[in-house]
Amino acid sequence: MISSLKNPVTEKDHHIGSLHALVVLVEYGDFECPHSSSFSPIVDQLINEFKSNICYVYRHFPLSNIRPHALLAALASEAADQQHEFWNFSEFLFKNYDYLSPELMDECAEGLNLNLHQFRKDMKSENLLERITKDFSGGVRSGVHSTPTIFLNDHRYDGPLTYESLRDAIQRMIDEGQATYI
Repeated sequence: MISSLKNPVTEKDHHIGSLHALVVLVEYGDFECPHSSSFSPIVDQLINEFKSNICYVYRHFPLSNIRPHALLAALASEAADQQHEFWNFSEFLFKNYDYLSPELMDECAEGLNLNLHQFRKDMKSENLLERITKDFSGGVRSGVHSTPTIFLNDHRYDGPLTYESLRDAIQRMIDEGQATYI
């Protein structure tokens, strides 16, 4: 049985590219997950290759029960987003997934010239925690149980998480002219 995305993609999602692209790739990820970290450069390659034909959406799925800094990292990325630095902060988190700590979050915030006082205040925001919880709940309803979990145009992709396999799947979708759910 193929799982489908239960929460439709909206402008409120973290995304790169047009939500009207031929292919919308949704990732449920965890910044402390080594597999999500390994998947990050693959996403960059896919975005570079497919340009306007792809939209990438990132949703939080922090597996806090097995990764002690997963929720903290998700909150930090959302706090960085309040200062328009979600993607740069996320890239830093993925590159340092095995060293995450509150001190490292502060270092990254400082490195991106974020207002550190505001960043720390935002990390305690109930609204940001709500957003993460909404992503997580939507993932659970969509059948997500591990990270990264990928959806292509509303349907879970269960193939290998390699550049070649995803490139081929995306190219097939483009060739077939499949429309997204927007």
